[in-house]
Amino acid sequence: MKINKIIPLFMLMAMFSLTALTAQSSEETKVKQQADSFFKAFNEKDMEKLLDFYDENAIAALQNTPIMIGREAIRKGYEGFFTIAINLKHRVTSIDVGENRAVALGEVYITGTDEKGQNFTEKGRFFFVFKKSTDGIWRATYDMDNRAPDIDPSKWQ
Repeated sequence: MKINKIIPLFMLMAMFSLTALTAQSSEETKVKQQADSFFKAFNEKDMEKLLDFYDENAIAALQNTPIMIGREAIRKGYEGFFTIAINLKHRVTSIDVGENRAVALGEVYITGTDEKGQNFTEKGRFFFVFKKSTDGIWRATYDMDNRAPDIDPSKWQ
């Protein structure tokens, strides 16, 4: 008789676990899509879409660039990047989602031509911290990158 009571309990627990995993997976997908949207906007030099990626008071601490606090400072910072031929190829390698915060870590391969006409390539990592806004959209509150010699985009799938 006890087994008949335990089986429905296990089924109920499994159903709640599956629902939680599905919700978690859905939020991870949204965070990945938001990270992908940043690189798409950057490569298309779409300033408005790029700024929409960020929270109003976001902080961007990028390699060899003064810290940028707030969307207007980020706008001014990216205006400089948009004056040169540059392309970012990326992959998200890790996402962790909480109730209202999420982080995304990934790798980036940068190619371009600088102001002097010199071609360049750089490899590195990016780290985004997201906050879920009141409209349900994940927006970056922190954006940090670095250069890393161990990144090998030829191994990306």
